[in-house]
Amino acid sequence: MFDLFTRHWGGWVSSTFRSDFNAKNTKIVVLNDHRIGYFSLREDDTEFHLDNIQLSPELHGQGIGTAILKNILNKNASKPILLITFLDNPAIHLYK
Repeated sequence: MFDLFTRHWGGWVSSTFRSDFNAKNTKIVVLNDHRIGYFSLREDDTEFHLDNIQLSPELHGQGIGTAILKNILNKNASKPILLITFLDNPAIHLYK
Protein backbone atom coordinates (compact mmCIF):
# COMPACT_ATOMS: atom_id res chain seq x y z
CA MET A 1 0.00 0.00 0.00
CA PHE A 2 2.93 2.34 0.53
CA ASP A 3 3.43 2.69 -3.24
CA LEU A 4 -0.25 3.58 -3.70
CA PHE A 5 -0.18 6.09 -0.85
CA THR A 6 2.92 7.70 -2.31
CA ARG A 7 1.51 7.86 -5.82
CA HIS A 8 -1.90 9.22 -4.84
CA TRP A 9 -1.36 11.10 -1.59
CA GLY A 10 2.32 11.99 -1.66
CA GLY A 11 3.38 9.38 0.89
CA TRP A 12 2.55 7.83 4.21
CA VAL A 13 1.43 10.20 6.96
CA SER A 14 1.80 8.46 10.31
CA SER A 15 -0.20 11.08 12.20
CA THR A 16 -3.18 10.62 9.86
CA PHE A 17 -3.02 6.86 10.25
CA ARG A 18 -2.91 7.16 14.04
CA SER A 19 -5.80 9.62 14.19
CA ASP A 20 -7.97 7.49 11.85
CA PHE A 21 -7.07 4.14 13.43
CA ASN A 22 -9.84 2.55 15.48
CA ALA A 23 -8.82 -0.66 17.24
CA LYS A 24 -12.47 -1.56 17.83
CA ASN A 25 -13.01 -1.93 14.06
CA THR A 26 -9.73 -3.71 13.32
CA LYS A 27 -9.29 -7.48 13.25
CA ILE A 28 -5.94 -9.21 13.01
CA VAL A 29 -5.81 -12.13 10.57
CA VAL A 30 -3.96 -15.15 11.95
CA LEU A 31 -2.84 -18.25 10.05
CA ASN A 32 -0.99 -21.09 11.77
CA ASP A 33 -0.43 -18.91 14.86
CA HIS A 34 1.18 -16.12 12.76
CA ARG A 35 -0.25 -12.65 12.22
CA ILE A 36 -0.50 -12.32 8.44
CA GLY A 37 -2.63 -9.22 8.02
CA TYR A 38 -5.59 -7.22 9.21
CA PHE A 39 -8.79 -5.59 8.09
CA SER A 40 -10.91 -2.71 9.35
CA LEU A 41 -14.67 -3.02 9.13
CA ARG A 42 -17.05 -0.45 10.58
CA GLU A 43 -20.81 -0.33 10.60
CA ASP A 44 -23.23 2.56 10.35
CA ASP A 45 -27.03 2.63 10.13
CA THR A 46 -27.25 1.55 6.48
CA GLU A 47 -24.06 -0.31 5.55
CA PHE A 48 -20.69 -1.72 6.49
CA HIS A 49 -17.48 0.00 5.37
CA LEU A 50 -14.45 -2.15 4.65
CA ASP A 51 -11.92 0.61 5.24
CA ASN A 52 -8.74 -1.38 4.95
CA ILE A 53 -7.57 -4.88 4.21
CA GLN A 54 -3.88 -5.76 4.29
CA LEU A 55 -2.20 -9.11 3.80
CA SER A 56 1.51 -9.95 3.96
CA PRO A 57 2.83 -9.61 0.39
CA GLU A 58 4.40 -13.07 0.36
CA LEU A 59 0.91 -14.54 0.79
CA HIS A 60 -0.70 -12.72 -2.13
CA GLY A 61 -2.15 -14.94 -4.84
CA GLN A 62 -2.78 -17.93 -2.58
CA GLY A 63 -6.53 -17.46 -2.09
CA ILE A 64 -6.19 -16.14 1.45
CA GLY A 65 -7.54 -12.68 0.58
CA THR A 66 -10.50 -14.30 -1.18
CA ALA A 67 -11.22 -16.41 1.91
CA ILE A 68 -11.02 -13.34 4.15
CA LEU A 69 -13.43 -11.37 1.94
CA LYS A 70 -15.87 -14.30 1.68
CA ASN A 71 -15.82 -14.61 5.47
CA ILE A 72 -16.49 -10.87 5.87
CA LEU A 73 -19.36 -11.04 3.34
CA ASN A 74 -20.92 -14.13 4.96
CA LYS A 75 -20.73 -12.77 8.51
CA ASN A 76 -22.10 -9.35 7.59
CA ALA A 77 -24.81 -10.14 5.05
CA SER A 78 -27.41 -8.04 6.86
CA LYS A 79 -26.29 -4.84 5.10
CA PRO A 80 -24.37 -3.83 1.99
CA ILE A 81 -20.59 -3.61 2.32
CA LEU A 82 -18.88 -0.56 0.82
CA LEU A 83 -15.24 -0.76 -0.25
CA ILE A 84 -13.38 2.11 -1.89
CA THR A 85 -9.98 1.59 -3.47
CA PHE A 86 -7.55 3.13 -5.92
CA LEU A 87 -8.26 2.14 -9.53
CA ASP A 88 -4.65 1.04 -9.92
CA ASN A 89 -4.64 -1.09 -6.76
CA PRO A 90 -3.32 -4.55 -7.75
CA ALA A 91 -5.93 -6.10 -5.44
CA ILE A 92 -8.85 -4.63 -7.40
CA HIS A 93 -9.41 -7.99 -9.13
CA LEU A 94 -9.88 -9.55 -5.70
CA TYR A 95 -12.48 -6.96 -4.72
CA LYS A 96 -14.45 -7.41 -7.94
